Amino acid sequence: MASFASNAHIPQRIIKGLEISKETPINEIAEKIYDCWKSQTFINFVRDVMYTMRPILLDVGGFPNEKYKDFLSYFAFNYRNYPKAFITALFFSALEQNAITGTIRIVADEHDWELVLPKSNEIVFKDSNLLYKLKRLNSIIPLILSEGKIVDGTHAKNAVINNTIIRMLSDKRPDNKRQRNNNNNNLNLSKKQKMSHEGGTRKRRRRPKATRRLHCFRPTNILNVRLPPPDKH
Repeated sequence: MASFASNAHIPQRIIKGLEISKETPINEIAEKIYDCWKSQTFINFVRDVMYTMRPILLDVGGFPNEKYKDFLSYFAFNYRNYPKAFITALFFSALEQNAITGTIRIVADEHDWELVLPKSNEIVFKDSNLLYKLKRLNSIIPLILSEGKIVDGTHAKNAVINNTIIRMLSDKRPDNKRQRNNNNNNLNLSKKQKMSHEGGTRKRRRRPKATRRLHCFRPTNILNVRLPPPDKH
């Protein structure tokens, strides 16, 4: 698993369109980042998110804080609401490639926290709702529970989550036609084209030009063709 940079803390820069602070609710942070992705070039998006989010998601030592756990939790529950290209750009290029990454271990309660914490190299957080969600997602990403720490010969109630897991969940999801439109990356089909692809229209498809020419071809010199004499027998 990736580790956190010890000197990752830098002062936050206020960037237009990304006026975000540690007090901003996670869903608002996600929407602002998504709007930025739709309106920015890729390079500017990666740069702006890096400077904006690093002081919010990491503590002074460069380790994840509670906000980062909530940030990962939000996308674990809502990754299907955003385009795959956005999830990849955010969690791989903007965050992971800029050392805003690592593994967070989740436990359900104080008892499990006391068992797991001494045996874990990762930051351990208590979040019963997120742990329950990760266990449900284990059928998609077995890595979530296979990384569980063994305590006294049995697996304690814990799971891991990080940038890679969010990306893998996004990549493995079924194709969702109700997924949000993305101004940068999707091809916008007309209404009639969409209906045609989904079998919702009976309008005949237009033949290619070459096919039309073939069907319309009529020999012009057919009267000049010499036919063989009739068989007398």
